[in-house]
Amino acid sequence: MNMMSVPGPEPAPAACVAGDCASAASPGHIVAHLTTVSDVLNEIATEIESLGADLCCDPAVLVHHMTKLQAIDLIAQKQRWLATMLRADCPLAAVDTIGVDALRARFRGEGG
Repeated sequence: MNMMSVPGPEPAPAACVAGDCASAASPGHIVAHLTTVSDVLNEIATEIESLGADLCCDPAVLVHHMTKLQAIDLIAQKQRWLATMLRADCPLAAVDTIGVDALRARFRGEGG
Protein backbone atom coordinates (compact mmCIF):
# COMPACT_ATOMS: atom_id res chain seq x y z
CA MET A 1 0.00 0.00 0.00
CA ASN A 2 1.42 3.39 -1.00
CA MET A 3 1.15 5.82 1.93
CA MET A 4 2.54 8.76 -0.04
CA SER A 5 0.11 11.48 -0.92
CA VAL A 6 0.26 14.38 -3.30
CA PRO A 7 0.21 17.70 -1.48
CA GLY A 8 -3.08 19.48 -1.85
CA PRO A 9 -3.58 23.19 -2.22
CA GLU A 10 -2.68 25.38 0.72
CA PRO A 11 -5.74 26.23 2.80
CA ALA A 12 -6.92 29.79 2.36
CA PRO A 13 -7.05 32.02 5.43
CA ALA A 14 -10.48 32.00 7.03
CA ALA A 15 -12.52 35.14 6.63
CA CYS A 16 -14.44 36.69 9.52
CA VAL A 17 -18.17 36.16 9.33
CA ALA A 18 -20.55 38.74 10.75
CA GLY A 19 -18.15 40.06 13.38
CA ASP A 20 -17.02 36.66 14.72
CA CYS A 21 -13.41 37.85 14.92
CA ALA A 22 -14.26 41.09 16.66
CA SER A 23 -16.02 39.28 19.49
CA ALA A 24 -13.32 36.62 19.87
CA ALA A 25 -10.28 38.84 19.38
CA SER A 26 -9.57 39.77 22.97
CA PRO A 27 -5.84 39.87 23.77
CA GLY A 28 -6.20 36.84 26.04
CA HIS A 29 -7.97 34.85 23.35
CA ILE A 30 -5.34 35.73 20.77
CA VAL A 31 -2.51 34.69 23.12
CA ALA A 32 -4.28 31.39 23.89
CA HIS A 33 -4.77 30.78 20.18
CA LEU A 34 -1.11 31.48 19.34
CA THR A 35 0.02 29.32 22.27
CA THR A 36 -2.00 26.42 20.88
CA VAL A 37 -0.46 26.92 17.43
CA SER A 38 2.98 26.98 19.07
CA ASP A 39 2.24 23.77 20.97
CA VAL A 40 1.14 22.00 17.80
CA LEU A 41 4.26 23.16 15.92
CA ASN A 42 6.43 21.78 18.74
CA GLU A 43 4.51 18.47 18.73
CA ILE A 44 5.01 18.12 14.97
CA ALA A 45 8.71 18.97 15.35
CA THR A 46 9.05 16.21 17.95
CA GLU A 47 7.34 13.74 15.60
CA ILE A 48 9.61 14.76 12.72
CA GLU A 49 12.73 14.42 14.91
CA SER A 50 11.57 10.98 16.03
CA LEU A 51 11.06 9.92 12.42
CA GLY A 52 14.52 11.19 11.52
CA ALA A 53 16.09 9.39 14.50
CA ASP A 54 14.37 6.14 13.51
CA LEU A 55 15.64 6.47 9.96
CA CYS A 56 19.17 7.17 11.22
CA CYS A 57 19.15 3.78 12.96
CA ASP A 58 19.17 2.07 9.57
CA PRO A 59 22.75 2.18 8.23
CA ALA A 60 21.61 1.80 4.62
CA VAL A 61 19.25 4.77 4.95
CA LEU A 62 21.93 6.78 6.72
CA VAL A 63 24.52 6.16 4.00
CA HIS A 64 22.21 6.78 1.04
CA HIS A 65 20.06 9.61 2.39
CA MET A 66 22.21 11.79 4.65
CA THR A 67 21.18 15.02 2.92
CA LYS A 68 17.49 14.15 3.23
CA LEU A 69 17.94 13.24 6.91
CA GLN A 70 19.60 16.60 7.49
CA ALA A 71 16.63 18.25 5.76
CA ILE A 72 14.27 16.47 8.16
CA ASP A 73 16.26 17.89 11.07
CA LEU A 74 16.18 21.39 9.58
CA ILE A 75 12.38 21.19 9.17
CA ALA A 76 12.02 20.38 12.86
CA GLN A 77 14.39 23.21 13.84
CA LYS A 78 12.43 25.72 11.77
CA GLN A 79 9.18 24.59 13.34
CA ARG A 80 10.60 24.98 16.85
CA TRP A 81 11.81 28.51 16.06
CA LEU A 82 8.43 29.45 14.59
CA ALA A 83 6.80 28.12 17.75
CA THR A 84 9.18 30.23 19.82
CA MET A 85 8.32 33.30 17.76
CA LEU A 86 4.61 32.77 18.42
CA ARG A 87 5.24 32.75 22.18
CA ALA A 88 7.66 35.68 22.26
CA ASP A 89 6.67 38.82 24.14
CA CYS A 90 8.12 40.78 21.22
CA PRO A 91 8.27 38.68 18.04
CA LEU A 92 10.23 41.42 16.26
CA ALA A 93 13.03 41.32 18.84
CA ALA A 94 12.90 37.51 18.87
CA VAL A 95 14.07 37.44 15.24
CA ASP A 96 17.62 38.06 16.45
CA THR A 97 17.49 34.87 18.55
CA ILE A 98 16.53 32.54 15.67
CA GLY A 99 19.20 29.85 15.40
CA VAL A 100 18.56 28.93 11.76
CA ASP A 101 20.36 31.46 9.57
CA ALA A 102 18.08 31.14 6.53
CA LEU A 103 14.95 31.55 8.65
CA ARG A 104 16.38 34.57 10.49
CA ALA A 105 17.34 36.14 7.15
CA ARG A 106 13.86 35.57 5.81
CA PHE A 107 12.29 37.42 8.74
CA ARG A 108 14.74 40.24 8.16
CA GLY A 109 13.68 40.42 4.51
CA GLU A 110 17.08 39.25 3.30
CA GLY A 111 15.77 36.45 1.09
CA GLY A 112 14.10 33.16 1.66
